[in-house]
Order: sequence, then structure tokens, then C-alpha cells
Amino acid sequence: MTQQSDWVAAGHELQAALRAVPDDGEDRMGEYLARDHVLFLLAENAGARFDDTARVDWIEQRVAVRARFWGADEPATLAVRNARAIEWCKVGRCADALADQQAIYRHTLAQRGPEHRNTLVARHNMTTSLSDLGRHAEALAIEQEISAQAERLWGATDPMTLRFKNGVAVALAELGRYADALTLHEQIHEARAKVLGPTAPDTLSSLRSVGFTYGLLSRHRESIAAFQRVLALTRQAVGERHPAAAAAQTDLALALRRVGRLGEARNQSLAAWQMLAELSGANHPETLLAMNVHGSILLLLDDAPAALRVTQAALAARLWVTSEDHPLALRARQSVGRAHLMGGDADAALLEFERTHEGMRRVFGDNHPDTLLVLLDRMEAALAAGSLGDQRRWMKAFETGVEQLRAQHGLSPKSRRTLFERYVDGYRMQALSNVRAGEGESAFALAERSKARTLLESTALQQANRSGVLPRAAQAEVDGHEARLAQIDRDLDATTQADRRQALEAERNREVRAYADTTAGLRARHPRYARLAAPPQASLADARRWLPADTLFVSYLVTHDRVMAFAIDATGLRQAIELPALVGLGETIDAYRRLVGDALADGQLVWQVAPDHYRVGPRNQPPTEGAVAVTDAQPIGRLLSAHLLQPLQAEIGRHRRLLISPDGALATLPFEALPFAEGPGGAHWLSESHGVTYVQSLSMLGLLQQRSAQYQRLPARRALLAVGNPVYRAERPTGVANVAAVGNDATAPLRGASVNRETAASALAESDENVNEAVGLLREADWDELPGTAREVAAVRGAVRRGRVDTLLGEQASEARLQALDQRGELAKYERLLFSVHGFLSPAVPALSALVLSQDANPPNVDGYITAAEWPGYTLRSDLVVMSACETGLGKVVQGEGVMGLPYALYVAGNTSAVMTLWQVNDESTAKFMEAFFKRLNLGEATDVALAATKRDFATGAFGEKLRRPVYWAPFVLYGGVGPTARLR
Repeated sequence: MTQQSDWVAAGHELQAALRAVPDDGEDRMGEYLARDHVLFLLAENAGARFDDTARVDWIEQRVAVRARFWGADEPATLAVRNARAIEWCKVGRCADALADQQAIYRHTLAQRGPEHRNTLVARHNMTTSLSDLGRHAEALAIEQEISAQAERLWGATDPMTLRFKNGVAVALAELGRYADALTLHEQIHEARAKVLGPTAPDTLSSLRSVGFTYGLLSRHRESIAAFQRVLALTRQAVGERHPAAAAAQTDLALALRRVGRLGEARNQSLAAWQMLAELSGANHPETLLAMNVHGSILLLLDDAPAALRVTQAALAARLWVTSEDHPLALRARQSVGRAHLMGGDADAALLEFERTHEGMRRVFGDNHPDTLLVLLDRMEAALAAGSLGDQRRWMKAFETGVEQLRAQHGLSPKSRRTLFERYVDGYRMQALSNVRAGEGESAFALAERSKARTLLESTALQQANRSGVLPRAAQAEVDGHEARLAQIDRDLDATTQADRRQALEAERNREVRAYADTTAGLRARHPRYARLAAPPQASLADARRWLPADTLFVSYLVTHDRVMAFAIDATGLRQAIELPALVGLGETIDAYRRLVGDALADGQLVWQVAPDHYRVGPRNQPPTEGAVAVTDAQPIGRLLSAHLLQPLQAEIGRHRRLLISPDGALATLPFEALPFAEGPGGAHWLSESHGVTYVQSLSMLGLLQQRSAQYQRLPARRALLAVGNPVYRAERPTGVANVAAVGNDATAPLRGASVNRETAASALAESDENVNEAVGLLREADWDELPGTAREVAAVRGAVRRGRVDTLLGEQASEARLQALDQRGELAKYERLLFSVHGFLSPAVPALSALVLSQDANPPNVDGYITAAEWPGYTLRSDLVVMSACETGLGKVVQGEGVMGLPYALYVAGNTSAVMTLWQVNDESTAKFMEAFFKRLNLGEATDVALAATKRDFATGAFGEKLRRPVYWAPFVLYGGVGPTARLR
């Protein structure tokens, strides 16, 4: 009778059975047992019908029955009273629930004593109500105390101890302390797997918690791996057609959605929803969750009407089952708001988000992560509705809450970065609101706080660690942590086994926490170390001190296709403006970069999809109806210049040098190659009138200037280490030598040109989950020889006549050789480093981007790829690193950080400035460019001046008409600072 369609009829029969229980007192025990059992079944029946009010009524009757038979404070009655308290919370009576649970605890304590299991369980039960009331700190304190007691009484791996520790981890996550929660969840999972087995329900629950916490930290690759493991183990334990297996599919769909694997996510969520509806009922909480997740995926697949239908139905079902302020109902309403926003109804979305935000504030408080995320949605809807200013009263609270999340102890740099990425757009919208209100200075301060945060922190910490201010023992402790983390990273790179990766991730998290504990202690004991490790927070007053008189600092800030620009010079803030909106800005920039750099792949074209919107797409498949193929970069360049440079033309015209802090997709745009001024023969490139340098933020500029000043006080360093012409094939083609004569052949190899396995590896590397397979393909790749790099190194060596120049060519241009130099401390003794080699770019997985060194005769565990993940393990004290390889200036653009990959990694390693490339560079023309550039450096020109002059020479035809094209000179960009005021040639 108890199939889903017959719950109501079953309820009627159970009520009849209850009425039939005798009440004549002849068999008190039999009557009690029968009545208690039927009431239990009635409560379960009400739960199956999602009638929380009826369920509470039946449990109330059960409490009364047990109280009459046993007494109100006897253990059997107390157990049902606790069940009643749990149900009270579901109907909004959490305060009553907590009061009764506190009374239950007092009675149990008096009856059993402070160390009895029942006493500790009674205290543990109180934490559920405390959490539902938003009193997470109190819940945490209780869970920490009872878990410590349980461990002392019964051991660290006792199931009850682990249950209480799990409560600690849950409370930590509710407080936004994700790093601590992750560490504890991983420990609990490891212990449960050993004690209970890998497929035990509690073990799987812990692994699920690990996956969720990784997701909260935006560590999506690890999150997906954990949920895939949960699904596989659940199916192994209960079979494929089981509610638990379907629920695991929902979790996996959610994780896949977060990384944009929408096709897979849709299939998982739809299968989960259909199976749960069949097995558990259409209105079961797990069914509604799967339904809501499916709706959110439809939204991302641009099917807003279907998403709105699904999410509205899910919300209606939630509200039938729960109260308006129940967390599940609030999240369902948030999904409805997102569907409205995606469908273009910003006003309806704003109403839903306002209701959700107010509910979240009541339930969780202002600083809870979920409250902050829905406030972010609220601001986004207000921006779309044209009422962003109305939300200004919430913006300071938003920033305060996010800063508290970032500051939690024990977060790794990656976790801090990915956590901030979720919230940083709120800073940008607040800055936009301030710009519109004429509050330029406060808007610029927000722009600074939204850029390169983790890079600043990591660079400052590394600088402090290598400053020599720590006592020897403390320095050894720091070095030990860094060495262990580097080894774990290498082990992670080398393994593809899920269990091994999971164990290594847990080990890494523990080491990160231990490292954080160590550095926190060192900061407390060594004030000078603490000062060095604190990242600078730049102000406009700092800009006046740091900027040369001829330099204009331009900081761009991007949010939702809206761009702000802040123009600052040595006199202060000159402009703070909102630039004209440009829909599809990132796609248009990508189209321009590929056209101007001859960087379109085979079978690709640039399409004009709207008057001011361009997109790269397949040659034989226009992306939209009416799209027009474009082969000339000039119209796109004029469009970008009109939007990004012309509104600042007066200020730019008063200065000779530009120091640009890009944001978002602007980090991949070669501003030098934008047309800026009309002159004889037409438009002139910006590089013909201005030197252009890039830096992540004004704060980063200050840190780099501080670093540069420190390096000038070092003992005399060697002038240059030049690395080139690695051996990429065991048997070199005939005629390839260490030094080769080259001409102007446009068919010379491209540094990083991807063929066969390289192409496959790059495609795989677009997904975090395929990193290991990509690395395997790269290790088998067949890279072209680069004979022009031998000439380049020889020419540069001849140009640098001041100071010692060392070269690594052929087999010596290897990762093992560079590691040896680093281990002996010799790599840190060069002012400049030049790498004339292949480069590999992984746009989606920055850690995989690499310089490719010799692939022949490498020792075991050395693959010849110096990846972005490995560079921070090297110690550099260089003023300049030149990566004369392909696309070394590109990488994943991370909100709140900028371009990840090699640029980021070199700063952390200790470098000050870097010349990198924005597209694949020609082997032979690059040799000419580098020779000319280093000749100017040898004459004593500042790096930015020398690079600007070299570009100008190429652009104006000094190296021949052919090399005037931007494809040959515009890819080279300089990240770092600017030299003193100088006349540009």
C-alpha cells in the first residue's frame, strides 16, 4: 500500500489501525508497543507525503504515548523528543526545538554523566538547531568540545568520534572556513574508509563532503574527481537504479556545470531527475534538487524559457513542502531569478533576488557565503535593470564579507584565488556605481582591491622568505615546507590514479595548512619579516611617488561588457570614466589579435556578427545568420581604439609612455598595435608615438619597484643567461647545427606551432580534468627544431658586451641543467635570462603552460617542460626574463588576478620584468628582433624604452618593408615597471 501513488490511502488505513488499538489497560505493554509503532508509521507516511505539519502532529502524539508509559525524561521518550525537535525546525520552530534539545541534554547529563555516549549525542543534536538558527559559531564550539572528548574517551577512529568531527567540519563550512573544513573532511574520509570500508554510507557521505568543499573553494577539477568517485562507489554498493546513485548523479551534474561541461551535466541531471521521480516521487527533496540543477544547466545552455519553467515548478513544489525562508526554498527562488535574468527580464529577476537576499540575511546573516552570492546576483540584476545605484547600501557589507572569507587561515594561494574569483565582480560593480556617482578615487581603490590579489600576496611572501631576515632554523623550516609542496605538485603531475591523486590532494592541503601555521608564527615573532610579507595596498599618493613625469598609468576595469578606465600620472587622478559599452568585447579582442598576428587556425575565419561585434569561428559555418567574413584587421582595430583609447586621448597625448593595467580579455590585447593617430599615409600605430608597458596593478608596480631596488644592492650579477636551440629530436635533420645562418624566409618554424600530439594536448588541456592525459601526450610530442634560435643566442651574446654572458645550447639547453643551476644558487646570479625555445600554452589549465627545453636524453622524472606550476620552485633575482617563445604572454584570464600561467609564475619565482609573446612568433624574424632589442639594452636604455624603440624601428621599416607588419613586432609585450623619465627615440 505504500507506493508513492497510494500514500494517502495508506495513511487512512494506518489511522484506522490506530483507532483499533485497544485502550482497556489489560495489556499495557502490548497496547503501548502497537500504538507507538502505528504512530511511527503515520509519521513516516506524512514525511513521504511531505506534510511536515502532519508529521509533527504524529510525533507529538508519539511523545505523549511514551511520556505516559515511561515518563517524560526517560531515555526512550527523550529520543522521540529529539526527533520532534528536528521536525519543529522544518516548520519554523527552531527556537522551540533548541529549547527542548537543551532540556534533553540537561536530563541526559544528570542521568548518564558528562562522558556517556548519550550525553555527547544530546549535545551534538543541539548543533542542528543552532545551525538552522544561524548560530554557527556556537554550533562549532560545541562540536569541537564533544569531538575532543570523544577522541579522548574512544579514540580518533571511533565512528561516534568521526560523527562529531564531521559536525565540526560542517560548522566550519557554514562559517565560510572552507580550508579548515576541507582538511577535516579529508581526514574523516580517510579514517572512515579504513574503519568502515570505502563503500560504507558514512564513508561515501564524507567523500561527498570533500567534493562539495572543493566546489566551495572553486577547485573544480578536484571536486569533479571526488563526485565521480562517489558515483562509482555508490553504484558498486547499491546498483545503478537506486535513489542514492541518482543523488550522486545530481552532485556530479552540479560539479560539471561549474566548469562549463554542460552537455555532460545536462545528461547527468536529466537522468537523475527522471530516476528520482520514478523511485522516490516527484516532490521528494532529492527529486526537486535534481530538477533545480537541471533547470540551472538549461539556463547555461541558453534555453531560458525551459529553464524558467523548470525552476518555477521546482520553487512551487518547495514552497508546498517548506516555509518561504527554508534554505532550499531560498535557493530555488534564486534559480528562478537567474532564469528571469538570462531570459532578459531584469526587473522580475531583481524582485526574486531581493526576496532571496532578505531571506538569506534572516536565516544565515549578512556575511554568509550564500548571502553574499545572492547579493552579487541582486547587484547584477540591478545593473541590467538600470538601478545599480539603488544597491549601494549593500556594497560595503558585501566587500567586508568577502574580505573575511579571503582572510581565513589555511587557504592555499590557489584556493584563495579561486574563492575570490566567485565574488570579485561585486567589487567591479561597486566601482562602476562609484564612477557613475563621480567618486573616482574610491572607485580606483576598489579597482586595486579587485586586481592581482593572490599574485601580490604570493610574491610578497616569497620575497620575505628569500630576504635573509629569518634565523637559520626558521629559514630551514620555510624551505622545508616549500620543498615538500613542490614535491607533492610533481607527484600530482605524474599520477593519473584517482585514489592516489585524492591522497596527494589531502596531503597537499595538510602541508598548506602547516605552512600557513609556520608563516603566521614567523610574522608574530619577526616584525621585519611580517612587514616584507605584507602585500602593499597602493593609493593615489603612491602613484604620485612611483610614476615618472612622462608616464600615464591607465587601469582598466571590466564588468559585464562595461569598461571603466582610470588615468593617473605623477600629479594624481586625471580621469575616472565609464567607456562606451561594447557587447562581445572578449570575442572582438580575440578576433583582432588573431587577425593582426596571423594566428587563425586552419579552417577558421573572423566573422562580423553585429556592427561592433566580431567572432572567430569555422570557415564553413557562419556563427549567426547574416554574419560577414572579415579578413582585414583595420576596422576592428579602429573600433577597439575608439572605445579604449580615444576617450583618453587628451591625457595620452600629454605623455610619452603608457603603463597599462589591463583587466579581463584586455590582458590579451596588444595595445601597441591599435591605430591611434592619423598621419601621412594613414593611421599610425600607438607604438609609433608611445612606449607601452603592462603591469597587473598599481600595487604590483610598487612591489616590483621595491624588488628592483633590493636587486640593485646585490653583489655584481652576471649579465645574461641565454638558452636556445634545444635538441627536440634524437636525430636532428641534416643541416641543423647549433649556429645556423638564416635569411628572411617567412616559412621559418613557429616557436610553439602545434602539430599532431601538441594540438591534441592543447585541446585536452582546455579541460582541467584532462591534464594528466595532456601531459602524457606532450611527453611524446614531436617538436620542430628551431635553428634560428642558435643564431639569435649568438647575436644577443655579441650584442651584450658589458658583463658575463653564459649560454646553454643544444643538449645543454635542458631542464636538468637549469635545475642544477638553481640548486647551486647560480640561476639567481643573472640580471637577465633569455629563453629562445618552444612554448606550450594551456589556456584553461595555467599550470600546464610551459617552456619546452631539450627532449633528448633527459634523466628519469625530467620531461623537459618547465611549467608554470614548477617555476615558483626556482629562485630568480633577475631584472628581466625574455621568453622568446610562442604565446608565453597568454594564459587563462582569471577574474581578480589577470593572466595566469607563465607571467604569474615568474613573478612568484623572483623575476621583476618579463618580455612575453601574444601569438606564435616566426623563428627568423624573432632572431632579428631580439638582436636589436639587446643591442639597445647594452647601450644602457631602460627595458621599456629599448623595447618601444625596437618596435618602432620595425614598424617604420628600418628592418625592411616586410617586417613592418605587426605580426612580426607586436606580439612582444613587457610586463613590469618603467624606467626613469627618458626621451623615446
